[in-house]
Amino acid sequence: MNRTLKRVRTLAAGIGLGLVGATVFASAAQACHVEIDWDVSCADDGGWTVAWHATNWTGDAEGIIDSVENNGTLTGDIVDGASLPTPGSGTLEGVQTLTSEDQQATLSITASWPTWNGGDTQTNDWSVPQPQGGCEPTEVPTTVEPSESPSPEVPEPSVAVGSWSDCAGMAVTAINESETLAEFTFVPSTGDEVSGTPEVGKEFTQYFSVESEEGLSVTVLVNGEEYETYQWDGGGNCEWGTVYDTCDGLKFELFVSADAPETTVTLTPSEGDAVEAVLTPGAEPQVFTFTASGDELTVVWKAEEADDDKHIYSGEIPWTKPGECEEEVPPTSEASTTPVAQLPTTGSSMTIMISAAAALVVAAAVLFFIARRRRAAADW
Repeated sequence: MNRTLKRVRTLAAGIGLGLVGATVFASAAQACHVEIDWDVSCADDGGWTVAWHATNWTGDAEGIIDSVENNGTLTGDIVDGASLPTPGSGTLEGVQTLTSEDQQATLSITASWPTWNGGDTQTNDWSVPQPQGGCEPTEVPTTVEPSESPSPEVPEPSVAVGSWSDCAGMAVTAINESETLAEFTFVPSTGDEVSGTPEVGKEFTQYFSVESEEGLSVTVLVNGEEYETYQWDGGGNCEWGTVYDTCDGLKFELFVSADAPETTVTLTPSEGDAVEAVLTPGAEPQVFTFTASGDELTVVWKAEEADDDKHIYSGEIPWTKPGECEEEVPPTSEASTTPVAQLPTTGSSMTIMISAAAALVVAAAVLFFIARRRRAAADW
């Protein structure tokens, strides 16, 4: 008789909907974030300043700034513990002062929304370059003879770049802010690089999935020169359930935590009928098993949350028969009609780490949380 294997894999939302566009620049993104814009200007001493304006992304839940990191000097009311104003009710103001040696102004805000879907925390990062052409100290103008006139300089492009993380990966967005267009190249730590040259005011966005245990980083190049590197921060709440490779097929144990919305999950095997489960927050896991036909089995899954944003996720889980399964051998004599079970000679369990999944060890089986990716609303 076959025994249940101890090998578990993560149900990763590798084919989720609506990946592109969920960035710190997309005001319609449904994940909690800080809405921010800025003005850049030169100072008389040759330095420069960035005036930041921050608001909450929604009026439905209070946002609180947990921590602020920046280069240069930041003054004003963008500080730890500040409450984010709701849209249309004002902004938090902060002025960042930098020297002529600072090529970029960087600002990172970690904020939390205690009442949103049971609590959420996000970190958003922004990078803003010096004003186009740089800043010089104010001087009394002098008359320049025609023969001494300098050659006209080619203006530098003005750009803005940012990133946003979810449970399964990270989106990076770049914008050309001047008529001098720049080519952006995104170089992920794993996978292929992508390039694009958006028009003025248009976004160039790419989503990168986490493919290894080492996490994910993306380096942004502007016209071939390194501009900024962003690190995947793990996203938010990723707990959904577990899926096992057994000797017979796939076994799903599905649940949602007590602070999550009710979720409807549909599982469709490559052979056989689809099943649907309504997962009640905090309830006991619901178990579903699918038996492989020969060596082939794939289960396509779709989950829809019953919240105002109608988050939808999907993915596909292929079955791989574990090497630790017991094998049946023919009877050793005509008198015996019952197959003899042959125990495996090797039985070490294999674990596969995907996304930011946390490990839970129970009865010698290594369990991983299902990686759940936050997506923009279906009408975004």
